Amino acid sequence: MFPPRLATVGTGAVDRGRGGRHLDGRGHRLAAGWPLQIDATVLYAKGVWQSTVTIDDRKINSPYNTYLHTGLPPGPIANPGIEAIDAALQPADTGYFFYLSDPQGHNHYAKTNEEFARLLKQYGLQ
Repeated sequence: MFPPRLATVGTGAVDRGRGGRHLDGRGHRLAAGWPLQIDATVLYAKGVWQSTVTIDDRKINSPYNTYLHTGLPPGPIANPGIEAIDAALQPADTGYFFYLSDPQGHNHYAKTNEEFARLLKQYGLQ
């Protein structure tokens, strides 16, 4: 089980049909002290919803920017559904640290930085 705060704050960042695999990766990142690097938190800080996040977007100075700040954002960015909260309370144990959504909206997961780099290249997201 992840910290209770992840069940309310962290799930708001993933409750867009992605499920427990996303939460598992974020739990591993939290435990390792890595930044969560959640695009949705950057867009929340920016105040605009768009399909991609630019390098400049990732530099936005905000406590919600999980590219610049480790740990969870100061509060939820969305209202998580019950399935997302359940996934946080009983996460899948996948070993994933990384995920991406390809241009068609399908999710792909990786356990290592090398696997993730291959996915980025494969889907033209470098």
